[in-house]
Amino acid sequence: MEIPVYTTMKQNRNRIVIFLLILQLMLICVITRKWLLVSTQRLYLEDRKDDGRQGVAWQRFVVENGSVLPQIITRNNAHTIFEINPWTRSSLQFRATPTGPAAYEIYLLRNGARQLLQKNELPGPTSGSVSLPVGRESLAIENRGAVTWSDLRVVSELHLVPYFAALAVLFLLTCSIKRSSALPTAAKQASLVAGSVLVTLLLVEFTAHLLSGVLPYSVIDSRHNLGAFRMDPRWQLSARYGKRLQPNSNSLTEREYGDLVEMAVIPADVSQATRVRYPVQTDREGFRNPFTREHIVVAALGDSFTDALQLPVEQAWPAQLERILGTPVQNYGTAGFGPQQELYVMQDYAIHHGARVVVVAYFAGNDIFDAESFARFEQSRAEAAEIPGWKILKFVERYETLYTYTLTRIALKRMGWSDVRTARLPNLTARNALQVVAAAADPAVPPRAYFDRGMFHVPIHGHDMSFALMPAYLRTLNYSKGWLETTPGWDLTRRTYKEMKRLADQNGATLVVMFIPFKSQIYLPMLQGVFSDEDLNRNFGFYFQENKTDADVRTMTKNRLAQNEMMRGLCEEAGIPFLDLTPALQHETEQGNSVYFPDDAHWNAAGQELAGRELAKFLRQHNLDFR
Repeated sequence: MEIPVYTTMKQNRNRIVIFLLILQLMLICVITRKWLLVSTQRLYLEDRKDDGRQGVAWQRFVVENGSVLPQIITRNNAHTIFEINPWTRSSLQFRATPTGPAAYEIYLLRNGARQLLQKNELPGPTSGSVSLPVGRESLAIENRGAVTWSDLRVVSELHLVPYFAALAVLFLLTCSIKRSSALPTAAKQASLVAGSVLVTLLLVEFTAHLLSGVLPYSVIDSRHNLGAFRMDPRWQLSARYGKRLQPNSNSLTEREYGDLVEMAVIPADVSQATRVRYPVQTDREGFRNPFTREHIVVAALGDSFTDALQLPVEQAWPAQLERILGTPVQNYGTAGFGPQQELYVMQDYAIHHGARVVVVAYFAGNDIFDAESFARFEQSRAEAAEIPGWKILKFVERYETLYTYTLTRIALKRMGWSDVRTARLPNLTARNALQVVAAAADPAVPPRAYFDRGMFHVPIHGHDMSFALMPAYLRTLNYSKGWLETTPGWDLTRRTYKEMKRLADQNGATLVVMFIPFKSQIYLPMLQGVFSDEDLNRNFGFYFQENKTDADVRTMTKNRLAQNEMMRGLCEEAGIPFLDLTPALQHETEQGNSVYFPDDAHWNAAGQELAGRELAKFLRQHNLDFR
């Protein structure tokens, strides 16, 4: 039977319409893919290719408008060189904020020649964008005067006009053909499904952005590496203390890695993930105690080494001290507190509850600098509003910034899926790599110490002791006793501790200072026993990528106990009983016992237990146990 001509024409039109719809769908997929894969590469000072000797510059991260903002601070005339390798046409984007008269110039360095890309005076905060060519090049940024470079980044450019033009032509052609022919049912259903999925995803994304301020904290925490910020609900901003814990709080904390991984100092795959969950509870005064006691014997003042948020509260040294002494010990520690805040805690709480012994834990890692920071807090509310941030992802593609991507990752993780981490041979010298392989193949070969992307591995008493160091604290070893004693922070610390002593005497209490060394002070002698100075300088250079000249083992060794001597001298002058935990911690590590978390700057449970034990012994020796 012969098919009518109009039926054949109708079928041909339907095939053409379906073909055109498929082409449009393919174009939409291409456009979507290109949009999702727009990349951002942030330029951090640790990636500079110059020697770092031309001008003073340092990196910092601050929270601004709800997200972390990387900044490079320069003073006077500065010159930095970055190597870039964009795979498509890109642009350098930034915001430059001067402090006084300033100007900048940006050059492309190619084959020994300098090509000026942009040159501007800076009358005030200025946003800029500079087009960059494709391929590996070097970029020189020079400024005259003090300039803060905010979110210096290379962003790939998106050129979609040809694709949208082609899509418009195909759409018009489809409409003209469809006018004389109904759209096939299958094509209608496919278009409806695709459109529904797209609209749903857009609604989810839009709603998540709109409600980002009230989304579960776990969602914001999952975007930590992107710089998403929302004040942890356990914390509050206080006019008197700055950031401190909320009173009457009760929540669960879950940890998998230490702060050195969370701050991107070391990659996660050089550490071992250990997921732990425990409650964090505060009393009505906002400190980490089950309840507020009206009368106490010992008040424990300090920072994060005292509140011990990395551990269950019963493992913190104040709880260990109470268990050993059998007398009430109240934990008044708060992460981030420095000397002045600890004085306020003593005035507002410890003395009020009748403490007979006030133990203030001095942390050598940052207490001097925290004193300066808090002084600025009290002097300027503008600076007080500035919240410190953290290192965020250096390279990110747009799809990673979408809430739909974040929610999908959270859902997959709860279903039991996890990121696959590839085990890699440590970044060693060829000689050490051969030694590690040989030791693995032959148990008779003695293990050797090695360094892998921030993590030291030291064989001691038959097992591997692994640990990474906090760059900021390690850098502190470059500061001599003479220099530290001239800083405003030390002057503030001296005056504050003397005021604590006066307040304690006035109220019939005894002030005790417990010196807490930072991790580098404890592990440096061990490292010098297994690495040459040359190897250590090279390894420490990993932590000081902004300025590798900071890695100077001989200077660090000379200054290792500088703050111990300073605090001992202050306490002798003021008549304050002084306990230095450095010898006990060092002895413990020399026996092969870890007292710090491998990937964290803080004590583990063993370190906290040691502190409680040593303090209890000290108080008994000085008849301050009050049993």
